[in-house]
Amino acid sequence: MRIRLFFVIMLIALTSQAFAQDLSEVVASGTPLITMKTVNNHLRLMEYALGTRLTTAQKEIFLNSVKTECSQMEPDEKKAFMEADILVASMTTMSRDQLEVVRNVLKSDFEENVGQGPSDPAAQLFTSVVNSVSKVVASTASESLSLQALEAFAEYIGYCRNLAGGDKKLSQAERDSLQKYVTASYEKWPLERRVSLSDFDGKWHMIKTALKFGKKEKIDAWTSKLSEIFKGTVNLEFSDTSIDKMILGSLWTEMTDVAIELGENALGWTATPTGLIW
Repeated sequence: MRIRLFFVIMLIALTSQAFAQDLSEVVASGTPLITMKTVNNHLRLMEYALGTRLTTAQKEIFLNSVKTECSQMEPDEKKAFMEADILVASMTTMSRDQLEVVRNVLKSDFEENVGQGPSDPAAQLFTSVVNSVSKVVASTASESLSLQALEAFAEYIGYCRNLAGGDKKLSQAERDSLQKYVTASYEKWPLERRVSLSDFDGKWHMIKTALKFGKKEKIDAWTSKLSEIFKGTVNLEFSDTSIDKMILGSLWTEMTDVAIELGENALGWTATPTGLIW
């Protein structure tokens, strides 16, 4: 995907800075090399343009697509793909107003690229995430739950189950069962439960940040509590009781506070991210 970088730079007189992380793992060989730094920057720009956080599964789909697509690119096409690095570096010093201009340009650019061919991995992911963000699984007069937030919650469930020795990834049947239960029950849920999951795409990003970059003793304590959710569980079933067991509000708040201290935010642009949050 070619970001309209020239337009953005001419509009806002920017200076480029080095990216904060050393994300040097090679994704596509050749000249120039495509590394995880560029892949991560594309994902960060997409998250910012759409006002969401991508799930690990969505990031992995994009990474696999990039590995295939970039290996077939000509050098000029690779350089165009790497323009994301320059833009992200420039955004570290932008004001809120400038960032908002970039957000609008990015959204327009992604939308234009959607119709330019099915082989563009960024365009493919953009379409998928737009659908997930815009699809409302359940709602009341004051709250709503998007498919994107529910997919993030499904990943969280899988993570916790894996800590207890179970499968990390929910099967399609389990995800369908979760969605069916939520759709049928959401309106009857207490307000606190609805609010807990309403923006879980952002909450999951903060939880993952704390679990990866927090202090070891804290991570050990958190993972111990999260693993207890599924101790003794044979089959994954969804009910008000089981969902309340999975929602650990005070623990989530503690992890979110740590992520904030590390410089992250649930939704929005982070100028200097803590590290690779996958």
